[in-house]
Amino acid sequence: MTSITVTVEDDDGSEVGWFVQLLSWAPNDVHLIVHDLKFVGEHDKKFHFSSADLPSGEYGLRLALQGPGRKVGASVTSPSAIFYPAGKSWPLSLKVPTTTTQTSNTWFFRT
Repeated sequence: MTSITVTVEDDDGSEVGWFVQLLSWAPNDVHLIVHDLKFVGEHDKKFHFSSADLPSGEYGLRLALQGPGRKVGASVTSPSAIFYPAGKSWPLSLKVPTTTTQTSNTWFFRT
């Protein structure tokens, strides 16, 4: 069992206009589990969160943004390997196109 540490970096240093979720699935793959992320602190436009001790397995990190042109990056600093999308590595970033008001993405990793 290990704690998963998530770091979110907002280009403008704001804690408003984005949220992050840590997801996993029940053993029967039917029920989605949203894990609590405890806010640990903020320093230099980076917001740090930590989960409770969780078993090794597959998880999803969902990042959602609001506001045209907003750009936010996210990374998981606990031992993890992204398996979807293939070939990606931490940190990953997400930007709302100037022609829309919101976007989101989910990256899947194993611990």
